[in-house]
Amino acid sequence: MTYLDYLAKMLGTNCLSDLHYISIAPEQAEKLLALPVGLFPRGDYLEAANYLMIEADWIGKRSSFIRNAVVQKLQSHS
Repeated sequence: MTYLDYLAKMLGTNCLSDLHYISIAPEQAEKLLALPVGLFPRGDYLEAANYLMIEADWIGKRSSFIRNAVVQKLQSHS
């Protein structure tokens, strides 16, 4: 299971494109940030970040930074 798949399942959607519109609650953000960053490979975080955010430079960024950016993006849909 990739990080994108995990996000979709955790947020209760079967369609990845819904992640562009779902706004997560602070409690959901806390759960995502509490997961060990090593649970998914860096490539999975990059895939999620690139899918949700069209323009970004992730070169040299740590997995935790990318994961946090994804969670922030999911929170900003409200």
